[in-house]
Amino acid sequence: MKSLSQFYFTIRFFLLLAALAVIWVLLYVIDMSMFWGYVCSAVVATVLTAEAIYLFFGNSLISGKRILPARFSNGDDNVYHIIIENLTGRKVFITLIDEIPSQFQRRDLRQDFTLNEREIKTAEFTMRPVQRGEYQFGLTRIFLHSPLRIFRRRFSFGQEEVVKVYPSFLHLKKYELTAVNDRVLLSGMKKVRRIGHSMEFEQIKDYVTGDDLRSINWKASARRNKLMVNHYTDEISQQVYSVIDCGRVMKIPFNRMRLLDYAVNASLMISDIAMLKQDRAGIALVKERKTSIITAENSRKHLQDINDLLYNLTTEFGESDFESFSAYFLTKVRQRSLVLLYTNFETTSSLFRQIPYIRRLAQYHLVTVIFFQDTETGKVLNDSAFSLEDLLLKDTILRFSAEKLRVVKELELRGIPAVLTTPEALNTDVLSKYIEFKKRGLI
Repeated sequence: MKSLSQFYFTIRFFLLLAALAVIWVLLYVIDMSMFWGYVCSAVVATVLTAEAIYLFFGNSLISGKRILPARFSNGDDNVYHIIIENLTGRKVFITLIDEIPSQFQRRDLRQDFTLNEREIKTAEFTMRPVQRGEYQFGLTRIFLHSPLRIFRRRFSFGQEEVVKVYPSFLHLKKYELTAVNDRVLLSGMKKVRRIGHSMEFEQIKDYVTGDDLRSINWKASARRNKLMVNHYTDEISQQVYSVIDCGRVMKIPFNRMRLLDYAVNASLMISDIAMLKQDRAGIALVKERKTSIITAENSRKHLQDINDLLYNLTTEFGESDFESFSAYFLTKVRQRSLVLLYTNFETTSSLFRQIPYIRRLAQYHLVTVIFFQDTETGKVLNDSAFSLEDLLLKDTILRFSAEKLRVVKELELRGIPAVLTTPEALNTDVLSKYIEFKKRGLI
């Protein structure tokens, strides 16, 4: 019974039966001998029997194996393969259908193949996840067709597999090359900004004329009975914090992926680049009730910790508490750092609600506000207006676009750099801003 459940009729089977029925009706209507009807029925029965025997007998007719990567990259095109082998000594026709995770919501994932005897082929599938988390694959289904494609038999291979979708990592190498190729960031050409004693302690040495009097170590001087000073070296390693707003403003989807996930991908990218340039990278999450901070460090293990935090990031998309976050962040991060704040402001009124807390951070850190431009509205502006309703819609969109530019100006008037970008260009624009700050010696 199990073999019978794998046996399927195709549309050709029903067309053949319909043609046979038409022949019997015509013979009856024109009052011809039924002999030809029996002949046609015998021919059809013989063909069907031969087709069924071709498929029904034998289990080792075809084989398949799915090869999945260890993990998928969120927001990118991920490729995996299925290897199919014809185990028979004749040409076969097959249809391949893979049971993909429900998150993809695709119903067109099928491929048809013709395999010669003992031939092996590899089917390639491209998937683009838009959410982080676990994706469960089902079985691989291969349908083997009979020679006339009247019947087909289903073969199932593999087992259920789970693939984890992590923040975008496929293009990290590309951005690493972009950063390395910038000659200003090469070793020996780095500009260092000195702010007071924002330097690393090296040693205690004897005082000589010209040393900074503020660096005198009075305890060491008392022990040695002569003036001793602390000697510092310029800080090469700076701190870069990616601060992600996990509130409702980041729930908006673009190209099926939420702004939060675009910010997560950019945070992983800039953390990797910062560590590559000998800076220290950290992550902070702004939520409704709780603030999470990973202190800035520089190690490959630390990058993996950041990746794991971003992978496990969950939020209820409530109202972010910037007041509590700013106070908590300033107590935890005392050294001046580059703070990349990923959020979204639709109007200046929404900015004014948060600007006191952003300015408070900007007093001690180099804060850059990164928010998003609506790319969908740009498509509407490019279309022609044929009615009053179209004109009103375009006018509303232009007002919202102008409001975004006002947000940028309000931030710049307060000495806070701002980046207004599209979700697709976020990584490139953030990297460009980081390189710009490096060139200007701000970090």
